[in-house]
Amino acid sequence: MNSRYLRLILAASCVVMCAFPSALSANSTQVPQKDFVSLGKTIEYIEDPGGALDFEALRAQPQSWKKVQSDEINFGFNRSAWWFRFTMENPSDDPVNWCLEIGYPMLDEIDLYTPLPDGGYSHRRSGDLQPFNARDVNYRNFVFQMRSEKGSHTYYFRVHTTSSVNFPVRAWTPDAFYDSIFKESPLLWIYYGMLLVMVFYNLCIFAMSRERSYMYIVLFIASWILFQFTLNGLSFQYLWPHSIWWANNCLPFFMSLVAVWMSLYFRSYIGSKEHFPTIDRIILFGIFSPSALWSVACLSVNYALAIRVATSIAIGTSVVLTFFALVCSVRGSREARFFFAGFGALYAGVSVYVLKTFGVLPS
Repeated sequence: MNSRYLRLILAASCVVMCAFPSALSANSTQVPQKDFVSLGKTIEYIEDPGGALDFEALRAQPQSWKKVQSDEINFGFNRSAWWFRFTMENPSDDPVNWCLEIGYPMLDEIDLYTPLPDGGYSHRRSGDLQPFNARDVNYRNFVFQMRSEKGSHTYYFRVHTTSSVNFPVRAWTPDAFYDSIFKESPLLWIYYGMLLVMVFYNLCIFAMSRERSYMYIVLFIASWILFQFTLNGLSFQYLWPHSIWWANNCLPFFMSLVAVWMSLYFRSYIGSKEHFPTIDRIILFGIFSPSALWSVACLSVNYALAIRVATSIAIGTSVVLTFFALVCSVRGSREARFFFAGFGALYAGVSVYVLKTFGVLPS
């Protein structure tokens, strides 16, 4: 059983991540001629704590714009609205079509202001408070179809969200963008397919053995799938594209469920109630009970509070269970060693991701 669990645990800790190079310019960025450019450090920003600044006032009054200092924008959790601007240059005589990607699916409101030939600006709105089919491109991230005439043009966009202000901004050629989707999709579906196979595999074992730890790992993986599917923007795209309220409130619910089933799996698999009663009580009242209560309460409170508490529960669960697995391993638990070996990598990744989400670590 232990080797089977080791394979299961190691597979569950696999997360597909992609890193992209950057092509930056000091003041303006040339419209992409091939592949994409990361706008990152070419972007300037203004924080609007009250959220009352409108576009006309922004352009009419002198503003103290600040430079983004990293390749990705990361201001953590806050209630401010944020204004951004960047300049794109088209050196050719012909108009150039390109795509602007804002790469975080959980942003509530995005207002994009695009320059017009007559000197005015057009306004487009996106974000996960809008129906999914209102987007320019049916994609999990926010993508705007753009067209630049000859010369330099300044673009503005405003972000206001109750989730983390944490996203990359990229300019793509249309061909490169759609090619990236074709390359990305098989990897995502293979990853989620592996997780679904583990769900059905362990469900079959539970049906035959009636051992509760198998059911707990099934429920954990199922909750993990829904959590990541939502965080990646795929739930809103494929499962509930017209359910705006649920799409905006289900993430902390799934995060809390992950902690609930993980704590129950730890107790069952390691046998903490029989062998480590003190640790078992701490997990029961310090992780399981708060997570179970919050999974219900988070659906009736403000999302800004719900996601902060759920994120804190996630990092608390990761740190505490990893520590207790190490303690139980030292005290001679063979099961705890397998748990620590497999889930340690997953929990390390969760902890780093949460610290990035809070703005403690850079993207």
